[in-house]
Amino acid sequence: MNYTKWLLCMVALVVATTAMPAWAQTPFVASPTSGLAPSNKALPEASPSTGTDPSDTILTIKKRVDEVNVLFIATDHHGKFVRNLNQGDFTILDDHQPPQSIVNFRRETDLPLELGLLVDTSGSVHSRFDFEQEAAVSFLQHTLRANFDKAFVMGFSSHSQVTQDFTDSVRLLETAVRSLHNGGGTALYDAIYRACREKLSKDRGDHPVRRAIIVISDGEDNQSEVTKGIVAADPNVLPLGTVIRLASLGHRYNGTYRVMDTGSRVRGRRLDLYLPDCAEAVRFGRRSGRVSIAR
Repeated sequence: MNYTKWLLCMVALVVATTAMPAWAQTPFVASPTSGLAPSNKALPEASPSTGTDPSDTILTIKKRVDEVNVLFIATDHHGKFVRNLNQGDFTILDDHQPPQSIVNFRRETDLPLELGLLVDTSGSVHSRFDFEQEAAVSFLQHTLRANFDKAFVMGFSSHSQVTQDFTDSVRLLETAVRSLHNGGGTALYDAIYRACREKLSKDRGDHPVRRAIIVISDGEDNQSEVTKGIVAADPNVLPLGTVIRLASLGHRYNGTYRVMDTGSRVRGRRLDLYLPDCAEAVRFGRRSGRVSIAR
């Protein structure tokens, strides 16, 4: 992903809340992010909590549980992974006391793979398309283990298409890769989103697996729809994943957004609206509007 372009195309947005919970009733304020002219206006301090204790500014969710998963990695003094340890090789303490019981101990060093192979078929990779296909096939041949690992193939340009669903057959996956045709725009983010939502986020059994997406692309997105409706916010005010509605910004920018990012300069009552075009971001500048929480 082109993170530099992403950051330069974030736009400072000033909003005032209307239908937000009590902890976020005060107005949002904003200062411009990197690439925009700074403001000389002093910014009031954010106060997402009605309390005076500084610790109240962080939303804490507490829940009593009877079982906790503890994940860890063991390395030797050379920094290499140690893969042959058993339960008896460890001492586990909970508040300096042994736990009541260890329900399960499992090494996860050799779990099956579930891979999504996403191949860019847009016009921008025309001169390198044969190389992409050869690289994809070679990766599958050297990675997948028969009757153990599985992968699917998705080609994407302006739209994405799954040419082979999950299988452990390298032959079928290779056929799917070589059946892809080159041409069109690049909706990279849409393809990744679809692969996660439709393929990798679904639980397919009781056995743990390792999931990963492999993207073969020049990395330049120009047609994705999924990036529309994304904002960055202070997680102490609007947690990641919060769905909000923005209004009074103009017809083009009013609507539903999801908090998908944070940032060192996104603090307090300030939102950064993502726009894929930097020229449009500069034209937008800083605006006042209204925000309400949808869910």
